[in-house]
Amino acid sequence: MVMTLSKAHNKATTLKQVAAEAGVSVQAASHICNGKGQRYSPDTRQRVLAAAKQLQYQANPLSRALLSGRSMSIGLVTGGLTSLLAVRYVQSMINSADSAGYLTYLNAGYHTGDDTEELFRTVRDMIGRRVDGLIMYRGRSVPESICKWLREQSVPTVFLGWAPSGWNARIRIDRQPALDAMVDHLAELGHTRAAFIPSRNAWDFPDMMIRPYARTCKKAGISLQVSKRWCLDPDSECGESARDVVKQFLRANPATTALLMNNDDGAIGAMAAARELGLSVPDDLSIVGHDDLACARLCLPALTTFRIDGHRVGVEAFAMLHTLMKQPKTEVKTITLNVEPVFRQSTGPAPSDYKYLVEPQEQRRVEGTCMAEDDFDVLRQKNQ
Repeated sequence: MVMTLSKAHNKATTLKQVAAEAGVSVQAASHICNGKGQRYSPDTRQRVLAAAKQLQYQANPLSRALLSGRSMSIGLVTGGLTSLLAVRYVQSMINSADSAGYLTYLNAGYHTGDDTEELFRTVRDMIGRRVDGLIMYRGRSVPESICKWLREQSVPTVFLGWAPSGWNARIRIDRQPALDAMVDHLAELGHTRAAFIPSRNAWDFPDMMIRPYARTCKKAGISLQVSKRWCLDPDSECGESARDVVKQFLRANPATTALLMNNDDGAIGAMAAARELGLSVPDDLSIVGHDDLACARLCLPALTTFRIDGHRVGVEAFAMLHTLMKQPKTEVKTITLNVEPVFRQSTGPAPSDYKYLVEPQEQRRVEGTCMAEDDFDVLRQKNQ
């Protein structure tokens, strides 16, 4: 059966038609449909809104922007959606904006190395679209030249994670107390040799995870190995990449008794690698994830990890921006959200001995350095 659309659906309903249906002027219909009809009686507002609904009228966003002086849109600039947690942040921010009637322009490009030109072009394009506000969620520092340019603009901007010095409109994620607790947990279980397997892009901003992990392990007496040679490819499937990298790492470093992975998918990939090498988790190898996704609770053994409320992060970031967009002169304070350690069954006592995973003539202990020689020095330490 072929159905045809009625004339009412063939052509968009105009404000003039709404006004005629409600028996008011076009100006009155415009004010009421655009949320500025407080001067009119409740009966008049009700007639106009009923007519708009009946005729399926949709306000023109450009016309609304001209009337209100606002575009009802925001810009969201990220450093790439390379993890499910990052996706959760972004989804929460977009949903919060949508609930408040804002369209979100999202730029999720990821660039290695110096991306100052690309970033400035992105931010300038967002401002050029006359967005009412910006959220900068980069995971690494923004060049000072861009920060200075942003300060000169009249567009409210909130930073998520890293923020320039003195920028109070910021959502800060504090991992250190949780990291202290997790590393102490491993130390209490007798672990003295551990490794952190990050994503390759973590080396672009080592102050976020690599240096804190190295400092904290050193403080607890744990020798931590972290190297550019053992990283996950952010452009590939994280679990599969982790399985392959961890397999190679454990063959080269059989004395390692604990692995800290950059996210839960990577940790589950590490479990698969251990299984394929004949290692038991946690009897032979303890594994720690990050993010506390659903898979962390459902895998066997259940995964020890770090928990971040990604939904709340997104809600708080947009709420702060919304406040600044409505009242630009408002003095906001930085909001700090804490990460929580979650202890489950994937961590256990360090084994008294370890299994060699290579042929006897290739066996070697890692007595070692915190970093490989070809990597820059995060924190060097030697086992006593």
